[in-house]
Amino acid sequence: MIRAWLGAGGVTLLALLACLDNYRLLSSYNRFQPDAYRIGGQQERWREVGQLLPQGCVVGYLSDVPFEDVRGSAAFFGAQYALAPRLLVDLKPGREVRWVVGDFAKPADLQKIQAEYRLRLVRDFGGSLALFERETH
Repeated sequence: MIRAWLGAGGVTLLALLACLDNYRLLSSYNRFQPDAYRIGGQQERWREVGQLLPQGCVVGYLSDVPFEDVRGSAAFFGAQYALAPRLLVDLKPGREVRWVVGDFAKPADLQKIQAEYRLRLVRDFGGSLALFERETH
């Protein structure tokens, strides 16, 4: 019976030491890399775009980085976080939304995007961000 208690106590102590070591490693990592996907910086990056969009609207999202890529999904969720309470949706064919944001990793051909999606450029925020409005006929 005593051996069972000593064994259980030893396992518990080792588990506690492993948890403390893991906490120490994560604390050290987070001190040097606090926001690996730069989600916190997205609010500042999208601030001016958000000022031009109505609260609570649905906004289409265009990007040259596929959502399936980790960078693409991180960029989408960062924009979604920064533009809340607006609903950010992937701009798919047939999805009609009035407002569309473009988030690009490389310089984009904004004229081509306007023609392809029947959009009007509202504002180019300097190469990586753009705000469009749906043309109405």
